Amino acid sequence: LCTNIWRILMQFLENDKILSISEFRKKPIIATNEKAMCILKDNRDAFYCLNRLRYAQLLRAEKELNNIMKKRGG
Repeated sequence: LCTNIWRILMQFLENDKILSISEFRKKPIIATNEKAMCILKDNRDAFYCLNRLRYAQLLRAEKELNNIMKKRGG
C-alpha cells in the first residue's frame, strides 16, 4: 500500500516544466498548458502549478487515500 501511495504522490511531483519566477511573471498563462510546473526563486522551488485537470486528479487521489486511511483506522 505504501508503494502505491508513494507512486500516486510522485506522479504529482513530477514536473513537466521548470521555470524561474521571472519567466513565470512574464508568461503566467504557460501554467495552464502544462500538467505540472515548478516555479523557482533563487534556484529553489517557490511553488508548484497544476492545471485544472491535474488538480482534479490530485483531489480524487487525496479522497481515495483518506478512504484507505479510514478503513485502516488511521
